[in-house]
Amino acid sequence: MFFVDFDKDFYRFTRNLKDMYPYEVVKKDNQIIIVHNVVGLNKDDIKITIERDGKYDYLVICGEKKNEVTDKMYTVDSRFGIKLNEIASEGIEWKVEDGLLYIYIKLKEPEQPKINIQYKK
Repeated sequence: MFFVDFDKDFYRFTRNLKDMYPYEVVKKDNQIIIVHNVVGLNKDDIKITIERDGKYDYLVICGEKKNEVTDKMYTVDSRFGIKLNEIASEGIEWKVEDGLLYIYIKLKEPEQPKINIQYKK
């Protein structure tokens, strides 16, 4: 008979994203990048939408997949408050890589005020 015993003393798995805080938000190059733990899910399992409740705008992440080997469901349901009026026309892009979801939110360039400068006579 084949014997499988998990060695807890040997086990080590580290990453910056912990289960209690499964995401990080980074501002870089005039964009917001959300890095979210979605282990067990791939791009076809995830749906990203924008929802409005009248007062607030939300970026909503939902996904699920049943693992055929373990017969367990992997799910994610998260939402982030966003300001739609600050998002550039290029909008939002996302990808899934190595168990992490990357959401790239392009921000509008700040408007420069138009100030008339002239020589006074």
